[in-house]
Amino acid sequence: MVTIRDIAREAGVSDATVSLSFSGHPRISDKTREKVKKVAVRLKYSPNISARALRNGGSQAIGFLVNDISNAFYASMIQRAESVANEHGYQLIIAESQWNARKETKAIETLISSRVRGLMVILTEQDPKSVELLEQASIPVIAVDTRPPGYKGSFIGNDLVATGRLAARHLLEVGCQHPVFLTASPSMKGFSAFVDLEKGFLEILKARSRKPARPPVVPAGLTIEEGAAAFSKVWKDHPEADGLLCVNDLCALGAMRTADSMGIQIGKDLKVMGIDNLAVSALPRISLTSISQPYDRIAQTAAMLIIDHLERQVPLDARLALLPELIVRQSTRPAGTPIAKNLKPAPLPLSTSTKHP
Repeated sequence: MVTIRDIAREAGVSDATVSLSFSGHPRISDKTREKVKKVAVRLKYSPNISARALRNGGSQAIGFLVNDISNAFYASMIQRAESVANEHGYQLIIAESQWNARKETKAIETLISSRVRGLMVILTEQDPKSVELLEQASIPVIAVDTRPPGYKGSFIGNDLVATGRLAARHLLEVGCQHPVFLTASPSMKGFSAFVDLEKGFLEILKARSRKPARPPVVPAGLTIEEGAAAFSKVWKDHPEADGLLCVNDLCALGAMRTADSMGIQIGKDLKVMGIDNLAVSALPRISLTSISQPYDRIAQTAAMLIIDHLERQVPLDARLALLPELIVRQSTRPAGTPIAKNLKPAPLPLSTSTKHP
């Protein structure tokens, strides 16, 4: 059976691009949409599974709402969830909020009105109306990646407090005396994921009797440009800084770029860590120490939880927080120093229970 992945391979685009092409998403150009449709026709693939099911009085679609499909880990989660859905005869309908609360609530309303059988959601956490809509929905819902304040439904994501702890421990173990956390931009700093990261990071510093004169947390952002600008501020306001935990790998790459331009030696003068473990971070010329989060496993598990609920009436009552893995590279080691093996944190109390296997 021809799948979306087959079309993506033939067209030279991502699985997410194929799905968005079929749904008429405005971010897909007419040229790309036409290319995808031509490949679909040649392979004799019909994307109208959901429409046919609706005409027959039912739906074989699951909705997946994300914040930004251009982000590498969101794209990875979409691909894994779509693969699982397709294998079980479901179509994945993708929606995007672009970190906009109004677009988010509209997307949720549209997905529900499209009669999807279930919803996987990554919320902006900017408007309680989104949680209210999900609570009122008569379909199974699972929050993915982050758990919004006030949300009491099923959830699967990363244990981000453990991530912050793991990062702080590593920076201290490699000799940092004044580690700094480059967090999200001021407008996103209250997002629960970033709050949890900061909580875990500062918890370890406090436990190790680190009492900096100023809180070692500096607003930055999620892009290379924001990381680059933020490091300039760090160097001005925190000249004693000798270690950085960056909110993601892109922010870390930006910080490293600025540090390089100042003649600061990464790994020797300044230890730098990211989060997400992007493929580019493993390149020898970058060699960025990063914390790997199991995004693929999160998306796969979330999709299977909904399908198990729909097909086998398994109760959807998950509270899962998955542990991270530390990938050590040269950005926290002086050149020529042997790199330690990858490390997983010791078991820690999770902020959620684990009611589902």
